[in-house]
Amino acid sequence: MRKAITAAAAALMLLIVPASAAPAAEFIGINQGARLDHRDLQKIASTGTRTFRFMLAWPSIEPTRGSYKWGATDQLVGGAASHGIQALPFAWGSPQWAAASPAHPPIATAKARRAWRRFLEAAVNRYGPGGSYWEDGGGYDQQFGSGAKPLPVKAWQIWTEPNGKAYFAPHPSVRRYATLLKISHDAVKHADHSAKVVLAGLVGLRKWHGQRLKGVPGWEYLRHLYRVRGIKRDFDIAAMHPYAPNLDQLRREMRLTRAAMRDGGDGRTGLWITELGWGSAPKGSGNSLLGLNQGLKGQARLLSGSFRLILRHRGPWRVGRLFWYDWRDPSKSVDAPCSFCESSGLLKHNRKPKPAYNAFRRLARKPNG
Repeated sequence: MRKAITAAAAALMLLIVPASAAPAAEFIGINQGARLDHRDLQKIASTGTRTFRFMLAWPSIEPTRGSYKWGATDQLVGGAASHGIQALPFAWGSPQWAAASPAHPPIATAKARRAWRRFLEAAVNRYGPGGSYWEDGGGYDQQFGSGAKPLPVKAWQIWTEPNGKAYFAPHPSVRRYATLLKISHDAVKHADHSAKVVLAGLVGLRKWHGQRLKGVPGWEYLRHLYRVRGIKRDFDIAAMHPYAPNLDQLRREMRLTRAAMRDGGDGRTGLWITELGWGSAPKGSGNSLLGLNQGLKGQARLLSGSFRLILRHRGPWRVGRLFWYDWRDPSKSVDAPCSFCESSGLLKHNRKPKPAYNAFRRLARKPNG
């Protein structure tokens, strides 16, 4: 009888825990935001966070065709690994020699497609398992000491928010993103067949306050994407950026996304939330349509509420990772990519913790507690 109960319990866990679920220590992660240095990485590690997401910017790495500059990425990926933090890169952007602007995907010409493929293969061959950066004399041990443990990259996210114009020019296109995804999947798997290919984070857009934001709502975009023949073979994990003015809207976005995946015959595939956050700027400031600036106390309250909501539904929603956007506010001299991004950090730019930092630390240390 006891064996039967144990077997039944094990079967139930298989049903409710997503196949892509991370161990508790890796479930909650952080987005880079402002440039990270040793002090940032040390403090991130002290919260119990063991994974972070950053932009693998092709224009910065290969500004001239055929010449790669890995120095800054080495420092970031290696510095994180030396603190026990694993990197999740999202590859984005086209150099000026490959496309009309960084937001234009490199698919317009055969040369651009080949260059993108070579870039991804080079990145995986450098930072993936057995990558040249981790080998003796490859850079990591020289920078961080022979005792530093390598943490190869095991998942690669392809682009970001292709359902909006800001990051996918000249306009959202399911077909064009599907083309980019196919090329990227083949490149990543060619270099590391065990690597996970993560879909670009789709931002959750809808009618808020009677107006419609620019772009296609993430779940609608996903429904159209599933209509592309063979697309489910081109990614292992779906991703969402369910930005919302409140928890009710967040819950709605997650349900609509999971419904789109089930209807697309992909209900068992895991889902990563690769961006979620609110700003600490005064409530109602910035773009009031978004409603993402909530003040210092509101930011902390929504962080705690959203994380607990997602943790409660982690099984049915099949959520494998949850990344807060972001770690530290940008410098005033740097243009933030959005109105709430100026204050979405857990720390102010001078590293002074906000109330949201304490809420994040409690959850990162004991996400299921």
